[in-house]
Amino acid sequence: MALAEAVKVVKEFGYRCWSGVRHEVAFQVAGGIFDAIAAKSEEHSEGICAHKNPDSHSVPFWRVLPMWSHLGKFGIFAGGCVTGAAAATAARAYERRQAVLSGEFYECSGAFYQVLGHAWDHFRRDFCVVYRPLYHCEAKEGSFEAHVLATSHFERFDEKFRPVEFDAMSMDARSLALPGPFWHDKFWGLRPHVVPAEGGTPAVMLQSRFLSEAKSVQTGTTSGYGSRSHEERPTRRQLSSY
Repeated sequence: MALAEAVKVVKEFGYRCWSGVRHEVAFQVAGGIFDAIAAKSEEHSEGICAHKNPDSHSVPFWRVLPMWSHLGKFGIFAGGCVTGAAAATAARAYERRQAVLSGEFYECSGAFYQVLGHAWDHFRRDFCVVYRPLYHCEAKEGSFEAHVLATSHFERFDEKFRPVEFDAMSMDARSLALPGPFWHDKFWGLRPHVVPAEGGTPAVMLQSRFLSEAKSVQTGTTSGYGSRSHEERPTRRQLSSY
C-alpha cells in the first residue's frame, strides 16, 4: 500500500508539473503509464509476500525499490509525449492561421465577406463569384433570402466590393473566416481564377436585361424573390405607425 500511495503522489506531482501544457490526451497517456506502474508494483509485492508467507499481505517497502528505477524512463517518455503533442498542436494552429491569412476578403457597405472561388453557372452559361458573408445574414425584403453562401456576377461584385486585409476586418468577421483552399483537383493545370474573355460583351448585355426582368417578378418568399428558401414559411415584418 505504501508503494501505491507513493505512486499516487508521483502522479499528482506529474500533473502539476505539466499543468501548463493544455493537452488532455497527453495527460491521459501519462496517467495511464503511472497506473500501469502501480499495478505492476502491487503484483510484484503480492508475489514476494506469497513466496515468503502465504498468509501475509504486506512487504517491506525496500524490497520493491528496484521498481522505482523505471520511473525515470517512464517520466521521460511521458514528458516526450506531452512535449510532442504540444508541438503538434502549435504546428496545426500555425498552419491553420496561415491558411486563413491567405484567403480573399472583401468589404461592402461596412460588412465583410470571404471569397471561396469562381464557379460556373449553368443557368447563365457564365462564371460567377462564390462568397460567404462573415456575419449572420437574415432575409431582407425586396433584396435577398437568408443565406450562408452567395454568388454574384463580376460586374456587380467588382463595383460594390472592396478587397481588404484579414487584420483590417472586425473581430467578429475574423472569427468566422475559414482556412482554404475550398476545392481540390490534383490534375488542374489552369489558373485558379477566371479572367475576362474576348467577345464577352453580348453575354454581359443579355445577362443585364435578364436581371432587370428577374427583379420585376415577385414570389411568396420573405424577400419576394426566388423559387426556393431556407424557411418553410415566409416571414413578413409588419410596420405600424403610432
